[in-house]
Amino acid sequence: MINRYRNKEFYRVLKSDGWAILLVPIIEKEKTYEDNSITTEAGRIKAFGQKDHVRRYGNDYVNRLHSAGFNVSIICTDFFLTKEDMKNMSIKKENIYYCKK
Repeated sequence: MINRYRNKEFYRVLKSDGWAILLVPIIEKEKTYEDNSITTEAGRIKAFGQKDHVRRYGNDYVNRLHSAGFNVSIICTDFFLTKEDMKNMSIKKENIYYCKK
């Protein structure tokens, strides 16, 4: 499986007091969608939105980070940016996953 263990690898290479901010596109589904049989660029574009993507993360993303060992804080962009700032910077309201080892 391509990139199946990416979160565990992020965790492994972080220093013992390390942290990471991980951003991924999240679809409005409960579970992450993966299909390892899709290997062509056209197939990946159709299924995952980009030729170099191999999954579409769902709302279970934070559980995946926890299972890799991370302590996760979820911070929404509107917590520290005004609507005007978000509009000026073309930033949508979305979650940022602050992960600590």
